[in-house]
Amino acid sequence: MCGCVFNFVFFSMIIDYGFYITGVNKLSKEENSTNVSNIITNIIYTKSFIFLLILPVILGIYFFTITKNLEWGVYLFSLCIPLSSILNLSWALQGLHQIKAWSLLTILGQIFYIILIFLFVDEPNEVKNINLFYGFGVLLTGFTSIFYLKKKYKLKFNKINFNSILLN
Repeated sequence: MCGCVFNFVFFSMIIDYGFYITGVNKLSKEENSTNVSNIITNIIYTKSFIFLLILPVILGIYFFTITKNLEWGVYLFSLCIPLSSILNLSWALQGLHQIKAWSLLTILGQIFYIILIFLFVDEPNEVKNINLFYGFGVLLTGFTSIFYLKKKYKLKFNKINFNSILLN
């Protein structure tokens, strides 16, 4: 079970790899809101593409290695972790010098995560919910970040441009 969680954290690291540097760097130099939108949407689409590319491999590996029902529950609920890393826009908020907003949104997501654990995890067999709740907390932060960026920077999601995804 512990290896499963570790692999999903590793999966999230693969999805996020480099974007915390390149995304922050590109956004910190950009002042045009159209270019800001292009950078953010291209990175989100690229992270989604990486997720979809690696997902069948990860599912295939675990299909042959997981045997217990509890492990399958933990495994499936843990998919929320790499999925939530797609919408984790802390790199965008840092690149746009919105550290206060980033801090507040991160705290909001963590509080949401803790509340869900206290409300719904009472028994040892409910441990699978912990990863799901963590993913929900990060997703809440991500969706709130998108709303914030739409309002403050007029963020618009552009059409998918596969050439820019491959170049990221």
